[in-house]
Amino acid sequence: MQLRYARLARKMTTDQLLEIHAKMERLPTTRQTVLIGHLVAGLTQQQAAEAMGVHPQTVVNMLKHARARMGATTTLQLVVKCLRLGMFAG
Repeated sequence: MQLRYARLARKMTTDQLLEIHAKMERLPTTRQTVLIGHLVAGLTQQQAAEAMGVHPQTVVNMLKHARARMGATTTLQLVVKCLRLGMFAG
């Protein structure tokens, strides 16, 4: 599968690759995605913090950074954007 992506990448222009890279940089990090997944599943921020083994303030900070990456002003808007991108089965 990786070889297929390598072949595809060789056929793309530099501008196309830079565009894809820029879009990927706006996606949540892996940890942020796990956190958002907990919220999608119905957990509160406190419950998500416990599930992830982090301090509740860490969850607040992670959501702040995830919202900034995704251009969302609220956590609900962040979750909706992730669902619309197909990141989670909604």
